[in-house]
Amino acid sequence: MLRLLAGLLAATAVSRAQPSGGARYHTTHALTEPLEADAHTFAAFPDRQIREWHMHTYFNQHNDASVASALRLQEKLIAAVASGELVVVCDGITDALVPGLNSSEVPPINMEPIGPHPAGSFETWVPAEHVAAALSLFMLYREELSILVQ
Repeated sequence: MLRLLAGLLAATAVSRAQPSGGARYHTTHALTEPLEADAHTFAAFPDRQIREWHMHTYFNQHNDASVASALRLQEKLIAAVASGELVVVCDGITDALVPGLNSSEVPPINMEPIGPHPAGSFETWVPAEHVAAALSLFMLYREELSILVQ
């Protein structure tokens, strides 16, 4: 995932000082090496920002209505990206919608528990400048689904 995000950052060639339109796809919290103990402070990050958030949408994979709710939410996200309202990456988002995206690295919808996730789920990556719009969309259209924000 970090390679995907770094590739998107390079592909967009937008200055960090001038973020625009979700062009900063850099993950500050998905580090490949552990932080030193004294680095676990807000001041340890030079620009003091998390540049990307992850939302995990959970649904009951054994309940058709819950699966349908998740698919409706996914479609709302895809439609919002297609219309230019926001930038997110989730299953169904392609490089046609987000130029430079390596679609093969986008996580699929999980129709069973996987890893630490206790139920069916799908992951959505959101650049920091689109978090407010994405959270609004999630809260307006999540129905009975649970959303984990990281």
